[in-house]
Amino acid sequence: MLVYVKRLVAGGPADQVRCITPGDTLILIDGEDVYGWGLDVLRTRIPGPMGTSVCLGSAPAPGTGRANALGRGACGLQFVDLVSQDM
Repeated sequence: MLVYVKRLVAGGPADQVRCITPGDTLILIDGEDVYGWGLDVLRTRIPGPMGTSVCLGSAPAPGTGRANALGRGACGLQFVDLVSQDM
């Protein structure tokens, strides 16, 4: 299963940094491959305590990728909305 970024939460870290865009495929969380993980698991791994960070690896197109360290702030726990597609 592949997981795509559906939208960015307005004002959240990903929106402010503009390093992840809607349509990107989520491929890593803190260096761990997330291929096949369910949305329920992913939605618990991205949020965290305020002042900590999470590194999301995303790929805008097949064969490309990037890692982005995002601070977790006061905007709320969720800063990306995800959608899955079974392969």
